[in-house]
Amino acid sequence: MKKRILTTIVAIISVTTMFAQATPDTPETPKTATETSTSTTTSYSYSNDNNTIKTGNSSVSIVKTDDIYKLKASFGSKKTREVRELLIDKIGRRNLEVTGGNYLWLQKNDGEKIFSCKLSSGRLKIYVDKEIVSADFYKKVEEAGNEIRSLISDSK
Repeated sequence: MKKRILTTIVAIISVTTMFAQATPDTPETPKTATETSTSTTTSYSYSNDNNTIKTGNSSVSIVKTDDIYKLKASFGSKKTREVRELLIDKIGRRNLEVTGGNYLWLQKNDGEKIFSCKLSSGRLKIYVDKEIVSADFYKKVEEAGNEIRSLISDSK
């Protein structure tokens, strides 16, 4: 009888120990997000041949993460035409909607916005979902953003 009780106790302890000592599942390594943010603000003042002093401000903010690209800019309204021409040259007229002086490029995938570019007088906003758009398209948008930053930072 003692032997049976002892065997039962040893079996219970062995089973309990076996389950208690199980190695837990290895947790998934979290995805590390990287973010790059660039801002440029330019104030300018110059005079023309008539000794008229012109002043203005421009601002460009670019945010890049693993998943998205965003550009937000404000600039003198006289630069709007040059910005528009640059955008049309770089990204084309596909998905472009023009209402008055506002230009909107919009692409959706299953109802979700994957690209938008809104240009109005002296203002520009660009959004790109880098995970969904093609690498070539993203490269075009990024190049356009860099050229726009240079264009509107130039005070002439």
